[in-house]
Amino acid sequence: MKKLFITAAIALFMLSSCSDDDATTTTTTGSVLPTKVVTNYDDGEGDITQNITYNGNKVLKIISSDGAYQQFTYTGDNITAIKTYATGTTEVLEEELFTYNSSNQLTQYIYHESECESCTEKVLYTYNSNGTISTTEFYGDIDGQAEPDGSGLITMVNGNVTQYTYTSNSGSEPYQLSYTFDNKNSPYKNITGIGTLDIAFYEGGVNNILTRDDEGYESTTTYQYNADGYPTSSVETDALWGTTVTTQITY
Repeated sequence: MKKLFITAAIALFMLSSCSDDDATTTTTTGSVLPTKVVTNYDDGEGDITQNITYNGNKVLKIISSDGAYQQFTYTGDNITAIKTYATGTTEVLEEELFTYNSSNQLTQYIYHESECESCTEKVLYTYNSNGTISTTEFYGDIDGQAEPDGSGLITMVNGNVTQYTYTSNSGSEPYQLSYTFDNKNSPYKNITGIGTLDIAFYEGGVNNILTRDDEGYESTTTYQYNADGYPTSSVETDALWGTTVTTQITY
């Protein structure tokens, strides 16, 4: 199975949700941006608060109460780097780099964890005529990821990642993630360059995730929305264990 590297920044942007009123249509309000996200885990981890700062619609920094912060770098309107630091230091814990073609499509993603020399991931993207995105995925150290580990396929429907399938070169069974979506506004849809993260992390889109199926491990989320169709709170429930994650969003 493909290992997914998920940082605090990714967890923030990939917040899943569903609508209490699916008949409500989305409202385009480009100035709506989340500034604070409070997440509570019922397994005893307590609350994690993330405060987000912007320059216009470009995210600059996410400061988390769990002891880390993320700094974002743009080139034009494209996110080109995310660095995760330990709070109060300049020590880089994780670095994520994004490369684009002349059409501003993501062509390469690199993830490196500073405390694990062999934990470097590189993904190359090919855009197919039917709208799917093929991936070639490599693992290695920071100096090189020469041998492909496997390949994947990302399916996009109406601006949302609905499925990701990964096949390892080792011959193991394919790994699959599947999602369904509502028709409401994602809380992050107005952030410049956010679509890059949807593709790089195989999750998210312009709407909100209703269900997530990770190789049979399912979760669903119920959500409350404001008058413009943006989520303000959610409760995500794990179908197997019954554990919940409650989130509050301030704009």
